[in-house]
Amino acid sequence: MLGLGGFAALLMLAGASMPGTAQARPLNAAERAAAARQAEPQSQAKQPERDARPVEPARPRELPPAPEAGLRGEIEAGVKAQPQCAPAYHPCALTRREKLRMFEKQAHSPYTLVDGVLGAAYSQITGDDYGPGVQGMAKRLGANLADAESRSFFQTFMFSTIFRQDPRFHRLQQGGILYRAAYAASRVAFGRTDAGRSAVNWPEFFGTAATVTLGNAYYPERDRGAGRTLSRTFGSIASDAETNITREFWPDIRRLLRRHEPKSVQRIENRIEK
Repeated sequence: MLGLGGFAALLMLAGASMPGTAQARPLNAAERAAAARQAEPQSQAKQPERDARPVEPARPRELPPAPEAGLRGEIEAGVKAQPQCAPAYHPCALTRREKLRMFEKQAHSPYTLVDGVLGAAYSQITGDDYGPGVQGMAKRLGANLADAESRSFFQTFMFSTIFRQDPRFHRLQQGGILYRAAYAASRVAFGRTDAGRSAVNWPEFFGTAATVTLGNAYYPERDRGAGRTLSRTFGSIASDAETNITREFWPDIRRLLRRHEPKSVQRIENRIEK
C-alpha cells in the first residue's frame, strides 16, 4: 500500500495531467491588498445614513466689533449684536425644567416683594383708583405681585419653552456706551434662541400681552378696556428695556463704586451675596 506521501504525489500528478487545469501562482502586493479589503468585516463598512455623525448645533455668532464711525453705525451694530454665551450663563441652552426653576426662583425672590411694595407706595402717592388707606395699599400690592408672578410665568417659562428661546439677558460687557445701550434696549424686540441665534422676542410680546389681559380681571374698572390695556402693554415693554440697560451697565457701575467704599461695607455686601 502507498503511504500518505505517495498518495499525495499521485494526486499532484493527476492534477497536472488534467487538461484546463492552471497552476496556482503567488499573489502580488496589489492583489493581496484588494483581497484584504474584501475580507474586512461588515461592521467596518459604510454605515447607513441614520448612523452618521449628528450635525453639531449652531454656535453663537461672534461678537461684532464696536464701530467707531458715527452714532448711527453704533446703534445699528448694537441692535444686530448677539454675544457668545459667556461662562457665567452656562448651560447655554436651558431645558424646560431649568426654565421652570428659573421662574420659581424669581417667584420666591425677595426683590419681587420689594419691587411690589415700592410700586404700591408710588401708586399710593400718585393716587389711583384703588382707594386710600391700608385697604387701598393692600389692593395695589396684590395687583403688583400678581402682575410680576404672571409675567414671569408667561415670559420666563411658558412662551420661552414654546418658542425655544433663552429668557436670560446676555450682557455684551464691552464696546462703546451707545453701542451697548442700543443692544440692551433692543433685546425687548430681538431675543436669543436656545441655539444662540437672534430671533424676534416672541416671549416678550406674548408674555406681556397675556399678563396685561389677565390683569383686567383684578384691575379697577377705570384701568380696564382696550385703550388702557394697550397703554399698559407698551409701558411694560418700555420698562423692560430700561431694566435691560441697567443690567448691562450696573456691574461696571458697581465695580467703580466699590473701589471707593469702605472695607467694612464691602464685607457686609459679600455676606449678603453669599
